[in-house]
Amino acid sequence: MHGPGGHNELQRGRGNCHEQPLGSQVAQRAYLLVWSSAWLLCDFAIFTPDYFLELWKKISSLIFILMFAVASVGLIVGGIGVMNIILVSVTERTREIGVRKVIGAKRSNILVQFLIEAVTLSVIGVIFGSGISLLLHYGAHFPAALLFFWIITAQVFCALIGIVFGVYPAWKAARLDSVEALRYE
Repeated sequence: MHGPGGHNELQRGRGNCHEQPLGSQVAQRAYLLVWSSAWLLCDFAIFTPDYFLELWKKISSLIFILMFAVASVGLIVGGIGVMNIILVSVTERTREIGVRKVIGAKRSNILVQFLIEAVTLSVIGVIFGSGISLLLHYGAHFPAALLFFWIITAQVFCALIGIVFGVYPAWKAARLDSVEALRYE
């Protein structure tokens, strides 16, 4: 296996090529056969099914991470939206909160009221989204699988988002001073 210059091309080519681990003996033999052929340009590659399987695993894991990041951002934005809506509700109903406190409502009653409003707002969003999904699935024959388990999971998870992001506005409403709340206009 000597090249045109009389050098052992097999030895010289091995230092220039980037060797990749090959899974099967057939792939290793094919690699050596092509590698040891004339001129050794090292401009070839051998792809085995194992390589494509590994590539698919890497791509699918990256897609999963990307989808998880997008969903997380969406949930945070939705939670902030719920929190802002409940904060506006607390501000608009400050006098009502003052009246309820004067009549005898406890802080826990007001806290629970606004937490229930936040959870209701979140669950209404899930019901709306699930309705659109079911309409697309059954009405437009969209080929996506929609399991009842995931609808329930989404409702529970969004209720938790409503609780987490509704705590601050509910706490703010529960901490209002009744006299100051009655003066508010």
